[in-house]
Amino acid sequence: MGSTSTSLLASLVAIAALGCLPSSDQSVGGSCRAGEQIACACASGQKGAQSCGRATLTFGACICDSGGPGDGGVVIDPVPDGAVAGGQDLAGSPADMALPPPILVATGNYWTCAKRPGEKVKCFGNWAQPNGPALAPTEIAGLTTDVVELAGGIYFTCARSSAGGVKCWGQQQTGLTPLGDGTETSHFTAMDVPGLTSGVTSIAGGEFNACAVQGGAVKCWGRTYGSMPTPIPGMSAGAVSVIVGAGHGCALTTAGGVKCWAASNAYGQAGHGAVGAGAVAAGDVTGLTAGVLAISGKQDTTCAQLAGGSVKCWGVNSYGALGNGTSGAGTDSVNPVVVTGLAGVGGISVGRGAGTVVLAGGAMKSWGSNQYRELGDGTSNAMAATPVPVSGVASGVTAISAGGDHACAAVGTALTCWGHNPFGELGTGAAGADSNTPVNVVGF
Repeated sequence: MGSTSTSLLASLVAIAALGCLPSSDQSVGGSCRAGEQIACACASGQKGAQSCGRATLTFGACICDSGGPGDGGVVIDPVPDGAVAGGQDLAGSPADMALPPPILVATGNYWTCAKRPGEKVKCFGNWAQPNGPALAPTEIAGLTTDVVELAGGIYFTCARSSAGGVKCWGQQQTGLTPLGDGTETSHFTAMDVPGLTSGVTSIAGGEFNACAVQGGAVKCWGRTYGSMPTPIPGMSAGAVSVIVGAGHGCALTTAGGVKCWAASNAYGQAGHGAVGAGAVAAGDVTGLTAGVLAISGKQDTTCAQLAGGSVKCWGVNSYGALGNGTSGAGTDSVNPVVVTGLAGVGGISVGRGAGTVVLAGGAMKSWGSNQYRELGDGTSNAMAATPVPVSGVASGVTAISAGGDHACAAVGTALTCWGHNPFGELGTGAAGADSNTPVNVVGF
């Protein structure tokens, strides 16, 4: 394998100007849809690719490779066998041929759902099934193996198929309608969301709301938007991916910018440089009109992963959720601020009060609330206002998801979780004991 690769940071800077592979897919400002790749800037005679398109993680590390059988794979190699940038090489070289693609994983406030290649989605914790919390991974009825994305909020989950169809399941009640079927009735079998049975390229969930991108347009449903998918004014075209929080939403655009809207902008969630209790229409986030690779958020804080390998966040700063060294009253931000001390970021997931990133090489850092040990740093500190390493995972992370008060990551072929565990959402086979370090999910 090649040893004269470009640096990961330099490759990241080049991403925004490069297009998607294969050529049959459309290139849109350096962003790509699930299953596509972004070409990388590599040294002469080398090849490179970046896989992307997951709601929970957009891989940002470009990996350069001097060539070999099957090169050009779409996954970051969890078992490197060549000396290349970041200690990783492209999957597809001889030692990698048996490696599976990354595990899909999504977390809500009290549940975790995940999927291995060729298998069905399995969930554990309190995903609102009629018989109470599931302490072991349990298959979800109504889904096939053809699921490529998972997302959800407090008591509901949605899945997107490779054909772009969306199905949701979980709990509903009066005024809380995250299943998008036009009713207030709960159901625990995955069922189609009317109007979203094909053509969807991104889904998101947060609290009691959900959103989808269909044909570049954003549609949302739930407590803030109503019981059926509703178009977001000003977002009828140009969206690549979407996030949704308690009362706001944001979209990553084809230009690599971020646009946000809010039913209430009391904490500056819209990122427009102002704050107020009234509704805010979709508009550009200050300073983020280009160069953004991914966005993430689930409640009142949103973060963006930038092409240079850094992260900026805005909105609520309880327990240091902005990651800039401040916390508490008077520190919320209506404009994006830089998360302290991050470089070479390859993926991001932001939960209710804490954020987690994957770094070049596959290690993780987290910041924000640690009330329920959701930082995974091995401490009992109440918070970390700047990023700290997630304990015990030095490399090999291929997917992450931060939920309400816990988080999970795919590490090689294993699924690990840490944080709050009142309903068995860590997958240890028992409920009650939180964990301040990652633990392997049993039976997955």
